Amino acid sequence: MPQKGSRLTPEQVGLIRAWIDQGLQWEEGATFAKAPVLNLSPRRPELPGDEGGHSVDRILASYFARYGVKTSRVGFWIDFLLDACISTRLACCRQ
Repeated sequence: MPQKGSRLTPEQVGLIRAWIDQGLQWEEGATFAKAPVLNLSPRRPELPGDEGGHSVDRILASYFARYGVKTSRVGFWIDFLLDACISTRLACCRQ
């Protein structure tokens, strides 16, 4: 039993003992086994369209066309946010 934290109430202890006495039944598929390692290796998606430009612009172009969004360049926002992120990190390093 852990030394820290709140203790189980007598009702909780009784519930666990009853569960043990009944054969420790749990839902189908529940397991205490280690979860399998998932293949989370990076992949390079196919970009839609043949036109050049920033990859974000190419991915969002069909969405913008479908909903009538008028924009000249979405990649600008990526550059803007990247600059803001770098500036913030540099400011933190100076302190």
